[in-house]
Amino acid sequence: GIKWKAIVTGKTGRISANQENMETLLPSEQGLTLEDTHYHIIGNGQLVNEWKEGLAEAGVPDSKVTVEMYFNHKAQADPNAV
Repeated sequence: GIKWKAIVTGKTGRISANQENMETLLPSEQGLTLEDTHYHIIGNGQLVNEWKEGLAEAGVPDSKVTVEMYFNHKAQADPNAV
């Protein structure tokens, strides 16, 4: 079956703010592997682009990432946040 976990940044602050927040994203924390995991990113352009770049740097293939971008579509990712 499908397993999913919603991560709402408003409750935990920016996910990249600390190691504990980042660990919530690890597939191993959910008993999964990278091959089992799909990332669906919802937010403004800068957030979406930063996460897409960060996931790519972590080795997540584009086929495992989908997005819903609500505004600021042309925003560039902040390299310090990636």
